[in-house]
Amino acid sequence: MRLDRLLDGMADATLPAGSEGVEVWMVADDSRAVRPGGLFIARGGSARDGSAFLADARSRGAVAAIVARDADATAFGDGAVVRCGDPASLVAAVADRFHGNACATLPTVGVTGTNGKTTIAYLVHQLLAAAGKRA
Repeated sequence: MRLDRLLDGMADATLPAGSEGVEVWMVADDSRAVRPGGLFIARGGSARDGSAFLADARSRGAVAAIVARDADATAFGDGAVVRCGDPASLVAAVADRFHGNACATLPTVGVTGTNGKTTIAYLVHQLLAAAGKRA
């Protein structure tokens, strides 16, 4: 999928000039999972910021990266660097679009509350499995 199409309409993302035709073949937010043609989303983590792994992602074949506006992206070399306010805020939207808007047709069951979530989730799984549904 072309990078410009993947990010079309995502107001927070600033696509660098000349990167419109970059082809993205996979999306990852873990540099160790990046494969050639990948888009690396350098989101913040609990211990380190994802931009610390730009060189690793590039060496594994990433052609583009989404980074925070103020991130130092020199380690990504000549790859396409998309800047945004918060890369983590784009993860779900980018993944959904990359996979053909799967969320629009994916049935979902949510379990919330203070007590009993694990039990209810287990029971829902068993009911769906008994009905021949994959869960």
